[in-house]
Amino acid sequence: MSKTVFVEFRDDGFWAYDVASSIFANFIAEAASKMNDSDKWITESIHNWRVNAIVSDYGFYLDDNWSPDQIHMVRDLCHQASEAIRKFGELDGETIQSWKQINGGSIDTRGHDVIPSEPIARLGDAIAALLYQTLPAAPENHWWFYGLDKEIGTLKMGARRTGK
Repeated sequence: MSKTVFVEFRDDGFWAYDVASSIFANFIAEAASKMNDSDKWITESIHNWRVNAIVSDYGFYLDDNWSPDQIHMVRDLCHQASEAIRKFGELDGETIQSWKQINGGSIDTRGHDVIPSEPIARLGDAIAALLYQTLPAAPENHWWFYGLDKEIGTLKMGARRTGK
């Protein structure tokens, strides 16, 4: 299992540390679950984010076919999730592993005892920017990388990930 996931939307994207992506997937699924919207697309999105929380090999679920209204709703959910993460504060690895996902699965924290919340919230902000195509361009021949560090990193471009 890779430690990174590609976050892609409409032929643009960036890389993220799988622990950060998994935790954000949990928070956005929680935010979406609180909506009074039973449309099939949001129910499927919640399911996919819950799968993303425990299986990082799939990348982070964003649907290229979402309508402008759906993109706006998901962007709002990203902001809600990022705000909830910031309010939650420092995340305890043991607590995160206790959050049950689909089929009783749990988030793999890769041995982190304490996980800072700000880098994960920043990942959510980046996903929202990606959806609105306002994510700043990464330095030439590099991808942005959202990990658990205080600063956003970069990864040198290699073969581009294709497919979903």
